[in-house]
Parts: sequence; structure tokens; C-alpha cells
Amino acid sequence: MFLSHRPGFLLGKDETASSKRMAQYIETYDSFVEHPRYGKRPKLTGLNPRHDDEGVWLNPELSDDYRIPGTAIQADLSRQTPATYQVTHYFDVKRFCRDCHRRFIFFAEEQKHWYEELGFPLQADAARCPLCASACNT
Repeated sequence: MFLSHRPGFLLGKDETASSKRMAQYIETYDSFVEHPRYGKRPKLTGLNPRHDDEGVWLNPELSDDYRIPGTAIQADLSRQTPATYQVTHYFDVKRFCRDCHRRFIFFAEEQKHWYEELGFPLQADAARCPLCASACNT
């Protein structure tokens, strides 16, 4: 019998296969730009709501190709700036930097900060990796 440890991973009889899957998962993000606060690998929460789940509203501008499964965090709708749509969850999402063209993750925690603390509209998106964004702000 296998026990679910993390989304997409199985532990149990075949620990070697599981270790290989974990190594492949880690290698997938090795080339991503590192965020000074969150690192360069997704923050797995185990939460993976779907757009067709009742009471769930996900950003309609993000396809499943960019969302990283199992990384969702709950949003506080009362803290979001009024918009044509609201979201109930933020996901870590894969992005390409407009300046250096490297891949980076726009982390769910960072989105929560942008949209709920700083008051950015939900249509705002990270277009630059942390390194390029920091260079633009200096």
C-alpha cells in the first residue's frame, strides 16, 4: 500500500522510485531564478483547489500550465482591491522574466502580499524576476 506524502509523490514499497521522482522534481526548478525570500522551488502546501470546485474562484488569466499544483494558499477576499473578479486562492506560478528571459516563480505568498497588503489590483502580475526587478528599483 502506498501513502500519499506530497502531491504527485508516493511513498511505500518502492522508495527508490520515489527518490528518483523527488530528484526530478528538484531538478525541474534548478535553473529558475532564486527569490531572496522564498528560494527557487515551489512551496508545497498540499492544497490544490480546482476552478470547478464549489466556492473556488481562481485567476481566470492563469492556465493550469502556469499554476504549480499543490502550492495554493487561501486568499482573504475582504483585503483584495475591488475588481471585476476576485480569487479565493493563490498558487505559485511559473513565469519568464521580460528582461533576462530566465524562468522564475511568482510565489503564492508574494501574491498574497501584493494583492492584500500592498493593494495591487489582481490584474497586476510579476513580469520581471527578483534580480531584474531589484535592478530596476535601484
